[in-house]
Amino acid sequence: MATHWFRRSVALWLPVAGASTVLAFTVYAGVQQSQRAAANDPQLQMARDAAAALDAGAMPDDLVLHPTIDVTTSDAPWLVIYSPDGTIRASSGSFDGQPPQVPDGVIADARNRELIFSWEPRDGLRFATVAVPYQGGIVVAARSLAEIEERENRTLAIAAFGWLAALGAAAVGAVLGVWLRDRGQQPH
Repeated sequence: MATHWFRRSVALWLPVAGASTVLAFTVYAGVQQSQRAAANDPQLQMARDAAAALDAGAMPDDLVLHPTIDVTTSDAPWLVIYSPDGTIRASSGSFDGQPPQVPDGVIADARNRELIFSWEPRDGLRFATVAVPYQGGIVVAARSLAEIEERENRTLAIAAFGWLAALGAAAVGAVLGVWLRDRGQQPH
């Protein structure tokens, strides 16, 4: 009798557990993707505005902030202006005392189109990065992903807690449902 009761409870619980799993994953994935995509917004504006200003005749040094930002410790967005061959013309960022140098493939790919990518120059240091072409080269804007990754971790914890709570509530509901049904079928 107990085995039959357990199987019926599991049969009621499984569909709800499956739906809860799909729902929790979907919510987490949607929020995570929204957070990560939004991480590019300031850089897109900075790089596009800088490229437009350069195309209109602005000088690279006039578009970058001074003093430079230490990109290894700051969450502030930074800008690097490259010539077509990848030579740095101006930079508002400093990476170990030098202007940040994106991989050569980025320079080559960004000559004709806008790029949006994550760049990890070393373990534990990731940037939301944008490269935008202009008539005289490429503008790269980036900022640390550290805060976004913290938000993603909090979102995962919230989704996991909600998922476990839903599984627990579904289990209680399934057991209670079987118990009430069996109780209702008992002769009085």
